[in-house]
Amino acid sequence: MKPWARRFYKSKVWERIREAYLAYRHGLCERCGAGGKIVHHKQRLTPQNIHDPSVTLSFDNLELLCHNCHNKEHNIIATPSRNPELAFDENGDLVHKAVLSNRKVLLITGPPLAGKTTYALQRMERGDLLVDLDHIWAALSGLALHDKPPPLLRTVWDVRDALYDHIRSRRGDWSRAFVIATAPERRTREELIQRLRAEHIMLLPSIDECLRRLAASDRPDKAQQERLVREWFDRYEP
Repeated sequence: MKPWARRFYKSKVWERIREAYLAYRHGLCERCGAGGKIVHHKQRLTPQNIHDPSVTLSFDNLELLCHNCHNKEHNIIATPSRNPELAFDENGDLVHKAVLSNRKVLLITGPPLAGKTTYALQRMERGDLLVDLDHIWAALSGLALHDKPPPLLRTVWDVRDALYDHIRSRRGDWSRAFVIATAPERRTREELIQRLRAEHIMLLPSIDECLRRLAASDRPDKAQQERLVREWFDRYEP
């Protein structure tokens, strides 16, 4: 980011316009249809036009691009010498790829009642990211943890998948992300590890221990919870 543009890109008004434009374009790259990450200015910003809102803030001068399309745009127009060690971050800044990859992701899997979320919360620091279906459900419904209205299921999955994309591209300023998943099948775990570029931790208490914890908990619909525990162990692949 050029020094003369830093104040603009860090401003609240640009943050609001950027989020509004992301929503306006439904989060999709306008060139290839992939997940859009960077709100690009068609007319390049310069010290001369940086204070002109018709250039900096007008939707007519904005374009939502994925990282690949944004990289192509700048490689073609601005960077004839291509360096495979460089990439653009979510603000459109050219950074070393190591900067994007230094953020640590921990994928924590195991059966229901294994203590996955507790494990994460005990190790998290302020500013770390937690992706957990139970907490997403509670945040979207406004209800107590583990009270899960079925009509929200698809929306909860969509929010989780959007967070997976956020983590995969290492967007944001977090240092560590803790991702909670049951993932009894080996293939599912391997796909998540690869997709998120994550370290994997499995918590694997016995089925009897999970059922003991369930009996001692205040979770609603314990019959349903017991069925989920037994199904997980039936499907589990080491």
